[in-house]
Formats: sequence, C-alpha cells, structure tokens
Amino acid sequence: MSAAAFLRSGGSREVSPSRPNALQYAAGALARRRLSEAELRARLAARGYPEGDADAAVARLRELGHLDDRALAADVVDGLRARGLAGAGRISAELRRRGLESARAVAEVADLGCAVDLHLARAGGRRDLRTYRRVYNALLRAGFEPDAIQEALDARFPDVSRDDPA
Repeated sequence: MSAAAFLRSGGSREVSPSRPNALQYAAGALARRRLSEAELRARLAARGYPEGDADAAVARLRELGHLDDRALAADVVDGLRARGLAGAGRISAELRRRGLESARAVAEVADLGCAVDLHLARAGGRRDLRTYRRVYNALLRAGFEPDAIQEALDARFPDVSRDDPA
C-alpha cells in the first residue's frame, strides 16, 4: 500500500479505493441526516466496518461536535411538538427508536397544558362536548396519559358535561 493510499484510508489496514474508511463514511452519513450515536454505529456495522474503526469514528465525530445525542434528543422533541404536539409516550417511543434512551429525560418537556391550549385555539375556542372529545382524542393519540388529559380538559371545559349525549 502506498503512503497516499494509507493516508486516504485514515490509517485503516484494509484499503479499497472505492470504499471510504469508517470516519469518512460516518461523516458522510451525518452530512445527509442527523443521526444518534446508536444509529450511526448500526449503519457502520451494517456496512461491515470493524467495531474498533466504528468506535474511533464515533469518538472523533463526538470530539468535533458533529455527534451530540443530547442536542439531537432536544431537536427530536421540539420537532414532534411542532408537528403534532406529541405527548410523553410518543416522544419516549421516538427517542427509544432513535437509540436515545439515555436522553429520555428530555421527554419530560412535553407540556400537556400548552398542548391543550393550542388544540383549543385550533378549534376556534369552541367549548362544546364535540370539541372536548376531539381534543381529548388528539391528545390521547399524541401519547398523553388519559387521566392527565381529562384533568386538563375539565379545568378548561367547566360547563361541558361529558355525560351529555352527542
């Protein structure tokens, strides 16, 4: 192997001119999409990079600030809340799916009161049984706990009886 090929390979013993080394591949993957450390490791393993090369690439990218699970978790939560007002359950599931279990504490930022108010604003401020049910179901689908939803809605719908036929 020539010195130039060795340097291009990042010091890897196996050099293929058509295959980037683990660091190059990982940097390219992160340039295309923000990934968690777990997602990046899974991609490197799927491409057949040795675990040692993957560890070195992940460490270097973390050192350079290109791989930050905490910041990614915060962005995931913000994105879910902006798109669909996801509750703690859905946020936790997405963080688990992305390999961000250690950042699950970020899921605590899901604020039910804010979500209820935003849904009510979208409903034009109507305070009838139909709106109550729509907001309840939307928040339930978003992953909020049923008892917490009911408590929050009862405080905002004091004149609506859920026993009314609809």
